[in-house]
Amino acid sequence: MLNSSLQTAYSLGMQKITVANIGSTGCTPSELSTRSTSGSCVSSIQDLTMRFNAALKPMTEELQAELPGSTIVYIKSFSIVMNIINNAASYITGYCSNRGDYMFWDSFHPTEDVNVLAHKQFMEGSLDVI
Repeated sequence: MLNSSLQTAYSLGMQKITVANIGSTGCTPSELSTRSTSGSCVSSIQDLTMRFNAALKPMTEELQAELPGSTIVYIKSFSIVMNIINNAASYITGYCSNRGDYMFWDSFHPTEDVNVLAHKQFMEGSLDVI
């Protein structure tokens, strides 16, 4: 489905495309509160996410090879978000509805500040995030 959507976008004139992989879904407050017994990220969810991401990257590479003049940039959101989670103390101080001070504003969605940090790492960081 994603492949066909990107081909349609290309056929309509889009040539520069970014595709972000799935972030660390096993580390969301929802998963931590319902499935984690140790407070650590839920490995079964993390493994499924990494398997999906591992299949997504070659798909984007193959698609770029098929679409002349296209540039498809694969963004490693999983790595970016894990870096923020693993170094949370240097970024953000907790979880709460105060979106300006915390990592998640609900059980699933990172705050605007986390998204800004992720974007900054993508735009200004090293090539290991693409």
